[in-house]
Amino acid sequence: MWLNSAGHILLEMQSPSGTPRSFTNKTTAVPTGTWTYVTVTVDESAATKLSMYLNGSSQDCDTYNTTILADNLPLQLGNYGQLGGGGYQFNGTLDEVRLSPLAQSSNWVWACYLNQASNTAFNSYSMLSPTVLNGGATVGPHTAWLTGTLVSTGSASTVWGVVWGTNDPGPTLNGWLGGGLKSFGQASAQNITVTNLVPGLQTGQTYYYRTWATNSYGVSLADPATPFVPSSFYSMPIAFTGYTGRSETLTNFPVLVALSNNMGNSGFSYTNFLSANGWDLRLAANLWATNSLNYEIESWNTNGTSYVWVQVPALPGDGSGVIWAKWGDPGNSNQLACTTNGATWVNGFAGVWHLSESSGLHADSTAGKNSGTCIGTVTQGATGMIDGADQFGGGRVEIANQSYFNYERTNTFTFEAWINVTNPNNNNFILCKELNSGNYTGPYLDVGTDNHLYMILQAFGVNSTSVRGSRNVADGLWHHVAGVNLAVNGGSASDICVYVDGALETMVTNADTLGNNSIRNTTPVTIGSRENGGVHLTGRIDEPRISTVARSSNWVWACYLNQASNGMFNGYGGVSVTKDASTRGTRLTIE
Repeated sequence: MWLNSAGHILLEMQSPSGTPRSFTNKTTAVPTGTWTYVTVTVDESAATKLSMYLNGSSQDCDTYNTTILADNLPLQLGNYGQLGGGGYQFNGTLDEVRLSPLAQSSNWVWACYLNQASNTAFNSYSMLSPTVLNGGATVGPHTAWLTGTLVSTGSASTVWGVVWGTNDPGPTLNGWLGGGLKSFGQASAQNITVTNLVPGLQTGQTYYYRTWATNSYGVSLADPATPFVPSSFYSMPIAFTGYTGRSETLTNFPVLVALSNNMGNSGFSYTNFLSANGWDLRLAANLWATNSLNYEIESWNTNGTSYVWVQVPALPGDGSGVIWAKWGDPGNSNQLACTTNGATWVNGFAGVWHLSESSGLHADSTAGKNSGTCIGTVTQGATGMIDGADQFGGGRVEIANQSYFNYERTNTFTFEAWINVTNPNNNNFILCKELNSGNYTGPYLDVGTDNHLYMILQAFGVNSTSVRGSRNVADGLWHHVAGVNLAVNGGSASDICVYVDGALETMVTNADTLGNNSIRNTTPVTIGSRENGGVHLTGRIDEPRISTVARSSNWVWACYLNQASNGMFNGYGGVSVTKDASTRGTRLTIE
């Protein structure tokens, strides 16, 4: 494609006969000294095979009557004929040269011309309206603090605020009922967060609100609307002052909270709960937190003590840890999923059995849900250290999932439980995954014939690691016991730690011949005996647990004290009723 001496578009190509063929537009010449958008399209299958365009407009041109032949010559820009400049050169400026393998339509050619020649005529560039977000509501019986953020003022000066009502008409300032509109005035900056107090609300009524903003280019409202229900609720701080003088901050630690009427002169009363099962209980990191911490209700007894396990995200070792219990809020009275789905028991828990059931299966509180079946002489519903316990006299609790706890000597794990042994000078197996015959392979925690606590990793024959403590734990009293495999040296005696009542025992190594031998087997985990009821415990067991991590000395000590002396570990503050804010106001944050 080139321009002839008259300034007309000329398309020249080699025909099948070898004779060059030329085609040109007949009327309009390309002007000099100005930009012109030139386009030629060829479609040999169409009725009109050749089309030529100047500045997007179709031109009258010669009739195309040949066929394009393929060649292996290079594509040249600004030169026609001999390579290296020996032909005809273009005298001017070229820009945005395109070659397409298809014949573009006349609309396409026109759109290309106008979009590039008169961009603002082709494109419409809108100015920006503002951007806002809702930030949540904090409620009292008749008031609410509504939070909104002005993310951007857009392209012009912006006025913004919040709108609320008993309905949500959508992202519009019109149609709100039973509420009002509050303007924060003209915004002086972007990324501003404002919390505005709204009084005069009806307790128990569901309201909705949206943050809004407007400038000369449009109105924006946060989407979706945020619902809120003004309500009062009871609250009580729970401080963990007993966990003090420790060097470790415990992460996701399950704290036992024991509730009873007026415990510690706190003013606590079951009569203020909306649910007979305690489902309106919420445990939070602070008083105004809208999300509850994970917790599980082991038992709810409005005539006595209720036992609740709450997952505390961080428990500092200086006694400064605190959470808040809240209840009696109609807007938060449903049962939370965390009370049943095992979310409270993360951070390495493989099995947690409270043994509080008076009949039937013993539930595993973790997400694994490996329940236990009572076999033989096991009395459920016995008096426990925490709520109920099992009384053993020749039976066992068996966990059917054999592979779930299939630990090797090189794996970290922890066995722990509360025990009350009444048959001294005999072997009393506590937690076990050991065969009862043949090679006796497996790990177990038991009380030996010398009444001391043993942690044993048993392989075939005489190959084992056996470490014991020094205290008498078969004295008819409750003791918290734990055995830990650190697995630093493959399950050797130096890896084993045994604890009694939160304290690391003065340990004695009975055997250290395990070596590289395996302790794995396919037998179920058993509580209160070895496999098939062998070497059973006589007495009571409560709160047995298995973890896939090696619990630290601080963790074990905190478990003991929190469960043995709940009122020493936990400090229950005074109960208060949430009040309305006394004055109208606004809180401002600019980032």
